[in-house]
Amino acid sequence: MANFYVSGLMSGLDTNNLISQLMSIERRPLNTLLNNISSAKRLKDVFGELNTALLALKDAAAKAGTAAAFSGLKAVSSDASLLGASAGSAASAGTYTFTVVHALTRGLDASNAFADADSTTGEGTLVFFVGGEEAGQVELTDTDTYASVVEKINAAGLGLTASMISADGGYRILVEAPDSGAASDVEITSTAGDLSFVTVTEGRDAEIRYGQTNPLTFTSTTNTFENVLPGITVTVNAQPAAPTAVAVNVSRDTEAAAAAVENLVNKYNEVVKTVNKYSTYDADSNRKGLLFGDLTVRMMMQDLSGIMTGTAGAGDYNSLMMVGVSVDRQGLLALDKSAFEAALAAAETDVTALFTDATEGIAARLDERLGFLTAFGSGVLYNRQNSLDERITLMESRAESMETSLARREAMYRKQFTAMEEALAMLESQSLFLSQHFSALNSLTGSK
Repeated sequence: MANFYVSGLMSGLDTNNLISQLMSIERRPLNTLLNNISSAKRLKDVFGELNTALLALKDAAAKAGTAAAFSGLKAVSSDASLLGASAGSAASAGTYTFTVVHALTRGLDASNAFADADSTTGEGTLVFFVGGEEAGQVELTDTDTYASVVEKINAAGLGLTASMISADGGYRILVEAPDSGAASDVEITSTAGDLSFVTVTEGRDAEIRYGQTNPLTFTSTTNTFENVLPGITVTVNAQPAAPTAVAVNVSRDTEAAAAAVENLVNKYNEVVKTVNKYSTYDADSNRKGLLFGDLTVRMMMQDLSGIMTGTAGAGDYNSLMMVGVSVDRQGLLALDKSAFEAALAAAETDVTALFTDATEGIAARLDERLGFLTAFGSGVLYNRQNSLDERITLMESRAESMETSLARREAMYRKQFTAMEEALAMLESQSLFLSQHFSALNSLTGSK
């Protein structure tokens, strides 16, 4: 049952306010501790955010440190709408001329036009050939209509699809193969007097040729020709009106290398921005960011900055500054792609080694340092977060004990003030009794 207090009934004091002020003083150490807990939790979150940024940088370094990032090739088609192209690591730089003969097509036949779907076709036999082989027959009676012919073809199990369309002021029956390519070519013969079929689209495999004199011919059951030449894949994207020559140029993909380096620069900048965000200092208010003055973070940034702006590799191009990277006053990097691609073209081996050398390359040095910082269970930031976790647990346990102690202290104050009020009430009662007693005595004495 909750205690009931009547504040200052006898003393006239606002005992509730007095107790509140006393407890406010008593709670100061606890409030400080709670603030410390909150700060520790925020700092742990900041280290988590920083760790995420460092892991992203580590991933970017790994990608920029592979030979594939700098040895990649690109294929550019002179008419990509007709023939697309791509190049893999097995390709050789050069210009290759292909002739697009035919795109992949699906067999499609159409009947003669007729005015009424319910008119009869006449008695006879439809013989179906798919891919040059007979697929089956459909027998027609003198009562069959054009509409029933569609139903019979679809029910015959030929693997073909028949449908009726409106065309030329009347109707036609279309018969289509399920797949594309030469194996789908459809031919239909008819002995029914009023029904005949012609080929609308011949089923053909995609076909290209390579070379101009004595060209090589390639066919495919898809529009894509994988490794038609070592490392080169081409895709027929459209049907040419006539065989059409298309040139495919294979060259070093400097744009892909620049993209890998730009990604590395961007991820490093994210680390710098994260550190800067939490390392602020306001001299007027003396307010400091959570990472301001943190020795671990300061040393970490010195190491990373040294790797990104110092020398690396063993060639003449031995720093990022020599391949188009600049740094501003905030420590942020920027990549001039044109300058980078020019450096790569001028000294491919040295520029590649700047990033990919197994011991002196930027990627290897970053990987080693970032592994030390971010390793789960043993990394510097993991240990900082774990230490903060332990500290938070201890502080929360202490805060809980202090809350219990303060609750007892408040109860004691209320008990003491209640006792005081009760004592004052007793004194007041005794005073009233004595006053009444003396008044009575005085009355008796005065009456004699």
